[in-house]
Amino acid sequence: MQCPYGDDDEILRRYAAGRLSREAAETFEEHLFACDRCADELQAAIEVRAALATDRRPAHRTTRSVPRSVRYSFLAAAAAALIISLGFWQSRSSQAPLRDATRGAEARPLAATGSIAGETFNVHWQRHPRARQYLVQFFGEDGTPLQSVRTSDTAASVPLSGPMAATTFYWNVQALDAGGVAIDRSELQKVVRRDAR
Repeated sequence: MQCPYGDDDEILRRYAAGRLSREAAETFEEHLFACDRCADELQAAIEVRAALATDRRPAHRTTRSVPRSVRYSFLAAAAAALIISLGFWQSRSSQAPLRDATRGAEARPLAATGSIAGETFNVHWQRHPRARQYLVQFFGEDGTPLQSVRTSDTAASVPLSGPMAATTFYWNVQALDAGGVAIDRSELQKVVRRDAR
């Protein structure tokens, strides 16, 4: 199936940030059940948001009370995320069995490095023996997907303009097998641009 969102991740960014109308969100959710690419992108965004939430936990607790409406909104959002995740899991488990992407106990994540050269961000990584393609993903500070690049090479360059003009962003690399399933990934890394205007 050809993904209608393959060339433009804007709807995925808006969905991950909770900025779609109810009708548009429902339409996109129907698409997610049939599109592994968008489901993988959304899963990565959820993982990034979770990692960022862990990094931002305060060192001490405050005694301020959270308004009841905020608590209920959070619970509703958490329940919706759980339902979507279970739906993905159940949908995929009823299809062909998933390949086990678990690495051996001594295995390390895919090694990747990135650096800024002028107005370009360059990423390099080691070749994975079973990978047919690689997916380089970029996320904003709140976990919103900014951009992704697919390549069969072990390097990618991305201009630091448009969504990538952010002062701070995160990135990682996924190794994909012939079926487009992620079989390995690099650690999520943070970039803080000191020269950003």
